[in-house]
Amino acid sequence: MRAKVVQGFVWFLVTDIAKEVYQSGLFSLYVLHDDDSESLVEDFFEINQALENGEDIGIEVGHLTIK
Repeated sequence: MRAKVVQGFVWFLVTDIAKEVYQSGLFSLYVLHDDDSESLVEDFFEINQALENGEDIGIEVGHLTIK
């Protein structure tokens, strides 16, 4: 697993285990689109569609602050 930073926001990528994470209900999942937008995953169809399109799926971590 890995992380992705988009416009200063950190996402923990769970693409490979997205279905298991979604089924557990512990975290909200987001599809991270190529245009740097994201959309909340609401069902397995959206996970399958993201996987077919080669898009990342992640969990929110938070804003990156550098001091």
